[in-house]
Amino acid sequence: MRKCISAFIASAMLLSLCIPTTAGADGTNNGYELVFTIDSGSVTITGVSGSGSTLEIPGTIAGLNVTSIADNFFTGSNELRTVILPDTLRSIGTRAFSACQKLNSVYIGSDTSYIGDYAFTACPSLSSISVSTANTVYRSENSSLYKGDALVLYAGSDDAVISSVSIPLWFD
Repeated sequence: MRKCISAFIASAMLLSLCIPTTAGADGTNNGYELVFTIDSGSVTITGVSGSGSTLEIPGTIAGLNVTSIADNFFTGSNELRTVILPDTLRSIGTRAFSACQKLNSVYIGSDTSYIGDYAFTACPSLSSISVSTANTVYRSENSSLYKGDALVLYAGSDDAVISSVSIPLWFD
């Protein structure tokens, strides 16, 4: 009987880690509440509620690193102007911030190594993208986001100017 109860409690504890939870309910995240899941000792931000002009994703929640933002996390906002992503973040999902009409500034931390397709598409006000100088995968130049040394443009403002483009010989 004791083993049955212990097994039940252990199962309930493991299951509770898979249930979406909210953070920032006390309003400390500039008017936003984050919805997240915990899996394998790290946090994935899966949703958000509330409003405000600045969204700063914390580096840790419940003592665990925030490592990813889910696909379609924050699409279509008409209020969001500034996004600050932590150094612990490794992955930004597909269309995570797409169609945020007033989004004008994004900061990407040092550990981000994957940005999903169209993560910042249809953000007509986006004029400033900054990347931590410690980031070894992405860089910002002239308010645009590039991957590595190559000119792989992920996002850019209307003011961004590309002065030259190199096309490899193997390109058909």
